[in-house]
Amino acid sequence: MAGSNLRKFTNPGFLRALEFSNLIKLLRKFDGYFSGVVHFEYDGIEQEKFNFDRLAAILVDQMMVGEYAELFDAFALIGAMSSDSREDILREFIDAQPYSNEAGDDMTAADLAVLVYLHDPEKLNEIDVEFTATKKKSFAMRATRRDLSSLEITKEQLTVFEEQLNSVFVSKHRGKTAKVYTPSREGDEYWFIIRHGDSFKRQGTVAKEKESKTLAFQPESFDLLVLNICSGELRICVPSDPQWLEECYAQTLGKALFNDFSAFEDRRNNELERLKELGEKALVYSGTAAVKRLDLISLRFLHSPDCPMIDQLTTSAGDLFRDMRSVNYNIAGVGTILEAKFAVKIGNKEKTITLKNNNRSGYDYDEFGVVVDEWLRSVGILPSSKALEKAA
Repeated sequence: MAGSNLRKFTNPGFLRALEFSNLIKLLRKFDGYFSGVVHFEYDGIEQEKFNFDRLAAILVDQMMVGEYAELFDAFALIGAMSSDSREDILREFIDAQPYSNEAGDDMTAADLAVLVYLHDPEKLNEIDVEFTATKKKSFAMRATRRDLSSLEITKEQLTVFEEQLNSVFVSKHRGKTAKVYTPSREGDEYWFIIRHGDSFKRQGTVAKEKESKTLAFQPESFDLLVLNICSGELRICVPSDPQWLEECYAQTLGKALFNDFSAFEDRRNNELERLKELGEKALVYSGTAAVKRLDLISLRFLHSPDCPMIDQLTTSAGDLFRDMRSVNYNIAGVGTILEAKFAVKIGNKEKTITLKNNNRSGYDYDEFGVVVDEWLRSVGILPSSKALEKAA
């Protein structure tokens, strides 16, 4: 389960806000627990007389695994899917279902999550997995020189991909925990979601009154790979640590698709040296998005080409290029630029983008990041692939 949030259901007010008839249907799915174990009366009780405080107390006191773990998993999953940010994806899914007429306009995200769970619990979990995995995060950029224009992903290739991943995860003491979901096709892109286990953890828990016990568990993580068949680029949306993970995905996917571990060995490093050549022209955006601010706010670089000492410049007025111009400072003669930070505002959203002279993005792969990506390509800080250059 990607998401988990039981905390919401410890609030009686949140329980009262749920669509009552569907809440009763949810409790009926676990009648053996509510009627037989905790002796909680709910069926046939009117909403005005329903004991929401007692139900909340049950969920607070019984957060444990065991015979009825499915019950608490259900509430935790619904809790995770009940945030406002997930309402649109739930409605989009429900609109395509035979029970779409059950989703009223006045239903909240929590109501919609309960509705999906009542009809198809596994599907709600899949929606949660997809939402969690694709809500990413900084990525590493790789590319292949192969022609992918006619690439079709087969089940056999996915099987090889999963087997190769598990071989690596076992060697890294993560166990045989990798699961590759069937990729979705978004225009020219294949989106791969991979579930796997992280390092084992131990945590002290309260078992009963004054007793404690140690709970050992292996957290699950979800990673995202995005393969563009037009440009041949592979975005590997994973944390920068552990460092072996990026290479693992690049090599195993290459092996699965082309029987070649080195298919995605080309790293797409940010060309920060372009800032010396372009100067303030690097901050020109010519696209159609509502970009309201593009400013360089800091630079880290080697003091000179033959000196390893690191210098840093930071703006005092919000625009480092303007500051340097005011004192006739020229960065053309400094050593390698190691890092650049930009203030970017698109619409009403403003973020600080940090780029290093490596192949990490420094920004999330979301609508904001797509515009940043477009800008960086247009000025040459992010190199375009040969395929795109030919198309241009």
